[in-house]
Amino acid sequence: MKLNFRMKIIMMLISVCLTLLGSEMLLRWLDPWGMYYFWDVADLWNKAQTHPNRIAVLPPGTYQFHGWTATQLEDFTRKVPASQGGPCTVVFVGDSFTWGHGVDDDEVWVNRVAEQLDGTTVINAGLDQYNSENVLRTLNDFPDADLFVYLVIGNDANYTISVTRQPKTSFLKMYLVYGAYYLTSGNSTGTMPEDGSDDLADSNQGETKYDDLPRFQADIAALAADGRVIFFGFHNPLSESLVPDYPITLIPSGGDTLSVVDRHPAPNGHRLMAEAMLPTIQAAVAERCPQ
Repeated sequence: MKLNFRMKIIMMLISVCLTLLGSEMLLRWLDPWGMYYFWDVADLWNKAQTHPNRIAVLPPGTYQFHGWTATQLEDFTRKVPASQGGPCTVVFVGDSFTWGHGVDDDEVWVNRVAEQLDGTTVINAGLDQYNSENVLRTLNDFPDADLFVYLVIGNDANYTISVTRQPKTSFLKMYLVYGAYYLTSGNSTGTMPEDGSDDLADSNQGETKYDDLPRFQADIAALAADGRVIFFGFHNPLSESLVPDYPITLIPSGGDTLSVVDRHPAPNGHRLMAEAMLPTIQAAVAERCPQ
């Protein structure tokens, strides 16, 4: 009798383990919400290294993520295949929206703009989770640049992060956590907060909160005083707060996104962003680099 009971317990435990393992493998295979985004972020930051100016950079090399590839050059910038190698240097700065998280090198909006900038050398010095402090410090790496293009994102007023190693969480756990968030947040879109929006909005207070707004404001003032920086932003409270004092161009968000979880723009979204920013950038290049 005791032996039969023990066997039943053992079989039940084996069944539970197999069910969990099968669920994990099935979720990795199907991944309907795009949870590989979090593994890509972990892979990126587990390869990042500290930098005296930019604080964190991704070393040179070709990186294969889930469904996309990114190439980093020797100066810790992302490859811009369409850069024409001209005498006018244009440096694009910002976070993952500028760096191009989730799409191949030739699909990033920076590359699409570079195709239309005659006589320029285009550099993409953005990176995931950069904020305004990273951007301001990046200017020190390119003292001879003629123009900087800064896409302001809603989390640029949050704390500056350092290089941290990130573990990979099981898909089963991620889906359980995300499901709990979706069911309890009242988020009608079914999406997690994205760094292109003001994701720290207090739903109870109706206010947007930032970790380090004074630092952000000081950074923006310093960038504007440099005289070589032009600003872009999406229609969110942080970007709109700059309108009275700084010449920032507001553009629509990037349209199609990569997945339910990963709210970065898909290739078509990058195309739309490039189209929205190109006239202003062309005018700035003509002013800074008259031919």
